Amino acid sequence: MSTTHLYPPTHPSLILPALRSLTASNPHLLLHQPSKTLLLRSPSQGVPVLCGGGSGHEPFAAGYVAPGLLAGAVSGEVFASPSARQVSDAITLLDAQYPGQGVLVVHNNYTGDCLHFGIGAERARALGVKVETVVESDDVSVGRGRSAKVGRRGLAGIVLNCKILGAASAAGLDLAELKALGDTVNEWTGTIGTGLDHCHLPGTAVSAWEPLRGDDLELGMGMHNEPGVRLVKGGMGYEELAREMLALLLGEDEERGFLTWEEGDKRPSAGGGPVLLVNNLGGISNLEMSAFAAEVLAQLEGTYDLVPARVYAGTYLTSLNSPGFSITLLNSAAVHRALPGVNVLSLLDADTDCPAWAGSTTFATSSPSDPPAKEGKPIDEPELLSPGPPLPVTFAKQLKLACEAVIAAEPQLTEWDTLAGDGDCGQTFERGARALLADLLGRQLGGAALAAAEAARVLENSMGGTSGAILALYCTALSSALADAQVQGREAPLRALEALYLYTPARPGSRTIIDALSPFCHALAEGESVQEAARRGMDGARGTREMRAKVGRATYVGGGGEGVPDPGAWGVGVGLVGWAEGA
Repeated sequence: MSTTHLYPPTHPSLILPALRSLTASNPHLLLHQPSKTLLLRSPSQGVPVLCGGGSGHEPFAAGYVAPGLLAGAVSGEVFASPSARQVSDAITLLDAQYPGQGVLVVHNNYTGDCLHFGIGAERARALGVKVETVVESDDVSVGRGRSAKVGRRGLAGIVLNCKILGAASAAGLDLAELKALGDTVNEWTGTIGTGLDHCHLPGTAVSAWEPLRGDDLELGMGMHNEPGVRLVKGGMGYEELAREMLALLLGEDEERGFLTWEEGDKRPSAGGGPVLLVNNLGGISNLEMSAFAAEVLAQLEGTYDLVPARVYAGTYLTSLNSPGFSITLLNSAAVHRALPGVNVLSLLDADTDCPAWAGSTTFATSSPSDPPAKEGKPIDEPELLSPGPPLPVTFAKQLKLACEAVIAAEPQLTEWDTLAGDGDCGQTFERGARALLADLLGRQLGGAALAAAEAARVLENSMGGTSGAILALYCTALSSALADAQVQGREAPLRALEALYLYTPARPGSRTIIDALSPFCHALAEGESVQEAARRGMDGARGTREMRAKVGRATYVGGGGEGVPDPGAWGVGVGLVGWAEGA
């Protein structure tokens, strides 16, 4: 692992300078700095496609903002999802550029991305913007058993999907048709990666991801150094490595045989044919990468009688300086069978003014006037359509007791999370509780829906991490439910929980916040008192002591936490008890 970088640890974020450089070399781009969103200066026709994620994967996603490809890209910090506020601002910008078209959002299947993009999409829908989401999950290294709850990870297949969707939008497909196409392309795409070593973040010491030793390699490694299928001690030659990777993509492994092929799918035809993408993760020479692509092509035909109709080899999605690569296969004929009106190969071949796309490309350059987006200015906070029912007279007391209970529990949460996690849960919950007290206590809030929306904003900005995203998403959905005159007040928490389920695989029994939140919401909907509902929520938190984690990063890297309660569930539980005591 190379730990030598140009920028020192004290240097501020590299993201905005990198995005400004991209706009300087590509005058068709416009940067909205507060949200770190790239847009087209001159919007093209069709439904705008928005993609994004953590930085460090360049040229993905910002490098693909171009006519005939992406209409916008939103960037988080290195390997960190953009915040929900960034996502909602990006959707707002695109809605202004493409009024009435709706917005198609595309992102990879990682917990932070799913939650933050989910919150952003929910906020936009609450304001009347039509939003659909395509979640890329093409990694075959995570087998069916391990991915049953969280789904497969997203890898380089998202680049092909973005190109296809951008061209389809330019061809006139509407939002619903684009959603169906994106989901179908994802279903028929598979990717397997390999790392010869781990990548290293600029300006940091060697992290918990220790360098691989000698010639060891990680077969199936994710794009954030996550473990894959297995660690291969002593490595293997390029021929054997290509053989192993293709076996995972095309073999009859019951755990990983995600791609299937009818005999006519294996060669170019009028309906399509195989599409091959050999992607450099950033640290392999172009010479070696091209030679490896040739080896892959030879084995595809020799072993599997499979001849790609399109071949892409180069640097499409990286992982900083990772000496690694991936192989992606797309069965475009299967997509054509599912959607007869779509020709995937034609969409891949469609012209795009995008230097980062190494395919059929034109390079026209233009610099027309700015779009309606206000460059450099933050997006105004939107107003809810309805303030919702009035707050109870005990609101301030309930909020105070709930937050104080969470703050008092911080040492215990930290101790448990040190045993079962990364040790930050207690401080995360304490930050959120203190921020709620500072921002909401004593304020005049016009209604329960407005209070829930404000709580979502405060929690998102103060907590961070997966817990903050889940609670912010829940409060966002709660504000929408409370603003709906057709929803009874006692039913609103359960309606919000059901909305939360659209963006997280966590369910009761997963050892998460949900184990405390679900029984509380169901008890209220059943007509129980808030005190009884809080008691059930706390019982749910206690029950996590004997559970093993089923979602989150532990699904990939191990852990489980049996023997102590889930800190997040406990934090929610004590907060609910405090809330009930103040009623």
